[in-house]
Amino acid sequence: MMDGLERVRRSVYHIYDPRITRLEGRFFVMFAADTDEGYRIGLARTDDFERFLLIGLGDSCEGSAGDGAGATGMS
Repeated sequence: MMDGLERVRRSVYHIYDPRITRLEGRFFVMFAADTDEGYRIGLARTDDFERFLLIGLGDSCEGSAGDGAGATGMS
């Protein structure tokens, strides 16, 4: 379950390709998400891998993966 998705102003259909970083006992997960406005990059936090708190979802992901272009803001 991911708390905070209700704040997102777009439909999220699929979350995939997680990248996990442990920092001070907490886990932060950067991921890709398919939305009704295209793909976005997101960031969430978890302590137990059962519940996640959405920190933000990128506003725009122009350009191709790995080209340095990407999210210009988090909502």
